[in-house]
Amino acid sequence: MSKSFSVDLSGDKELSKALKKASNLSVVEKVVKRNTAELQTKAMRKAGSAFVKGYSTGATKRGIAIELNKLEGTVWLTMEYNEYTELGTRYMAPEPILIPSLKEQQLIFLSDLKKEIGG
Repeated sequence: MSKSFSVDLSGDKELSKALKKASNLSVVEKVVKRNTAELQTKAMRKAGSAFVKGYSTGATKRGIAIELNKLEGTVWLTMEYNEYTELGTRYMAPEPILIPSLKEQQLIFLSDLKKEIGG
């Protein structure tokens, strides 16, 4: 599977320790699954309205992919030009959709995990 643009996020040390101690990892898996799906939904919503320059075909929105693997969820942009729309170039200002969505969802994810594992 090729990914043209991705963002990695690591949690804080205390949360990582608590996750390792958690006896019921299925609860954590559910939180990861729910938050990954919410991140994809937020990014798709932003893709529908983010691009104000040029014209939009909807390919970016349709190309927001998701993959779940137990305690890991990944959302990425599949179009080859997404790095440029997300980060901009020297000729074009960025029109990000994934980074702002990730920043919003990160807080919700950490809060959900802390609630579920009692942190």
